[in-house]
Formats: sequence, C-alpha cells, structure tokens
Amino acid sequence: MGFYNKYLPDLIEEVEIEAYKQAILSEDCPKSRAYPGICEFIKKLKKQNFFLGVISSDLPDTILPEIKNYGFKDVFDEVIFLSSDKTVSLNNMIKKFKLNPAETFFVGDSNHEIMAGKATMVKTIAVTWGINTEEYLKAKDPDYLVNNVNELEKILLS
Repeated sequence: MGFYNKYLPDLIEEVEIEAYKQAILSEDCPKSRAYPGICEFIKKLKKQNFFLGVISSDLPDTILPEIKNYGFKDVFDEVIFLSSDKTVSLNNMIKKFKLNPAETFFVGDSNHEIMAGKATMVKTIAVTWGINTEEYLKAKDPDYLVNNVNELEKILLS
C-alpha cells in the first residue's frame, strides 16, 4: 500500500486487493511457471528436513493453487500471503518457529526480500530469474547472488 498510496493517496487496501485479484485471476493474465529445477530442489530441501516458509505479498487465491499445482502439498512449514511488510512477516516467522537467524536464509527476487532479510539479520540470497535484473539486485548488496538452481544448491547444502 505504501507504493500505491504514493501515487493514489485515496486508495484503500480493500479496493486495491479486489482490483489486483480481478486482474491476476483474469484469463488474460499469464500464469506463473516454475524456474527449471526449482521444484525438485525445494522437495530435496524438505527431504533433508529444512524449515521451508513462503512470505508473499500475493493473494491466497494465487499462492495456494500454485502450491498445489507444483506438488508442494505438505512441503512448506508456513505460508504467509498478503504480506504488506516482509520484514514484519519474517520476524514473526523467526519468532514463531524459534529459528536461529544465523542459520536462516531468505531467498527472493526483489529488493523487498533483500531488505527484509538484512533487517532481520538473516542471510540473503537474491535469485536473478525473477522480477529484477541482476544489476539491480547486486546494487542491493545481498549476501549471495545466484543465477541458477545449481548455485543456490551449493550455498544451501554446503
């Protein structure tokens, strides 16, 4: 809402959510596709007993069907959607599950994830296959910058 209120100061959250929901669920909106190899890697992490959580600003109407479609039923320990502040959400997840920040990684494709990770003192991993360019992500100074699943696996499983 901070972004929207900068340009549309009278916009209320309920109206923004409903407009977004109509747009994202329309037949004209392209559906998400998993980055090659990421689904298998996430399942591999789960088999190795990693705590896996999702923090998204997206709607449950999109996140929950994606989790089902990608075969992630019972894979994630926590799924947070409609997160308007990923720092707050990450802090809450760390406290709720008693995670050790020194052993926690926050993986994302935007500056919001990098900033949330830094604010909560966890390691940040920026992936370049999302919404931002490698140069943009690098400028945000993540702990790690990865270009593919193999690089991500080397970091998380070493």
